[in-house]
Amino acid sequence: MGKPMSNGLPLAGVVAGKELVDSHRKQTGYFNTCVSSPLQAEFGMAVLEVIESEGLRENAADVGGYMRRELKQLQAECGPMGDVRGYGLFIGLEWVNDRETRTSDREGAVRIANQLKDRASSAAMPVSWEMC
Repeated sequence: MGKPMSNGLPLAGVVAGKELVDSHRKQTGYFNTCVSSPLQAEFGMAVLEVIESEGLRENAADVGGYMRRELKQLQAECGPMGDVRGYGLFIGLEWVNDRETRTSDREGAVRIANQLKDRASSAAMPVSWEMC
């Protein structure tokens, strides 16, 4: 993990199971991905405090659940949308040529992804769902 952990100030972190970390430490005697200063640690702690105090995890779960429910409703009318899955705001759509065989439609997925990206940068540009 990197910079977003401290709102842009360089700070890195590693998430791993205790068994893996202990094994690595035993083999190398050292475990560190980035040398951080107290300033970086303070920024990281401030980010964690905002996440906690503003209920951002709960909000991501609520908004993500809403998005998945709405996308699943749209899926019923949209043949190329093979599956909707995710957790929180990490949401994935499986884009297919045929829902029965689940044959991937890479070109269609790229088109939809680009339409969504363009829409994000221009609120006036509607997403075209004519592929559905």
